[in-house]
Amino acid sequence: MQDAGSTGQSDMTKYLLQVLLVSALTFLNSASAVEVSVVEGRFSGEKYISVTGRIEDGDLRKIVAVSPQALLESSGPLTLVLNSKGGRVSEAIKIGKWARELMVTVYVHGSTLYNPDTPRGKQIEDAAKKSQEQRFGNVPIRRDLKPSEYDLVSCYSACVLIFYGGVQRYTADNWDTRGKRPDGDVIPVIGLHRPYFEQSQFASLNPTEAKLAYKNLEKDVRGYLAEMGAPVSVSERMFSKASNQIDLVSDEEFRKLYQSRESFYDEWLIAKCGAMGPQAALTASEFFEYADLMKKPSAASATPQRLDELRLKIGRNNHRSLKCRSEATSQHQLRLLRQFESSAG
Repeated sequence: MQDAGSTGQSDMTKYLLQVLLVSALTFLNSASAVEVSVVEGRFSGEKYISVTGRIEDGDLRKIVAVSPQALLESSGPLTLVLNSKGGRVSEAIKIGKWARELMVTVYVHGSTLYNPDTPRGKQIEDAAKKSQEQRFGNVPIRRDLKPSEYDLVSCYSACVLIFYGGVQRYTADNWDTRGKRPDGDVIPVIGLHRPYFEQSQFASLNPTEAKLAYKNLEKDVRGYLAEMGAPVSVSERMFSKASNQIDLVSDEEFRKLYQSRESFYDEWLIAKCGAMGPQAALTASEFFEYADLMKKPSAASATPQRLDELRLKIGRNNHRSLKCRSEATSQHQLRLLRQFESSAG
């Protein structure tokens, strides 16, 4: 967790954290509905579903509506990329359960802020010209300009519930390269606090009613997180922070609180398409031969052709398995989307 007043941070980092905290704590009064669109993905040929803004009732229908387009245009299965400071808990849970049923990948990928007029900024732009992965999330901002909340990615409160619905997950913090530090300044994308009711609604209840209502809300959220495989420590951290505060969790820390791939999904892919790696691609004798060549540079240099042959065999198996995994997941998603359309019609 990082707070705006933590020691050892640059002035720019403190400012960025203040921007995020103020915008998050005033988010309850925001009227900006979530925007859902199909965007360029992190890797070549991929298209993602971007979910940006406040989560409100009906947002799942928006996501479902663009899902066929995303599947058609993308080289891979459905991926949600999130940028939201929260919103309606019940709708976030619906979206998370839908993502789990369809076996959707979920990303929260922070922005890279840079000054295009500096050598470092030019290096970032040169790299971006060569690779879609390097372009993803780049935001050019000159050193003398302060970024707005819209330049920074966040996934707070109810957004975190959606994140845990994914069968594959990935987070990366915002990165401001414009500071004096060689490694730049990091601004977390993940923020936790208690779910809450609208203040006017909750204030109208008497203490007994408020206790019962919040107990039911807490039960729903804790139960959902447990169902999605989140460790108990996530729920504890979430409910220990008041709704008018934010527990900012660094990517380094948060990655210890989720599996990058759900176990059931990983085993389903292995059963469906086979495993990857040297042991899966090679016979037992070939594997020991490969291991020996990798451990002994002199032996590898003496028989480079043999090492290349084994590497080619491994690479072909990995490629076949990856293609199969992508197709199997996409077919599952398409089938369920068609069922959804039929039931809605």
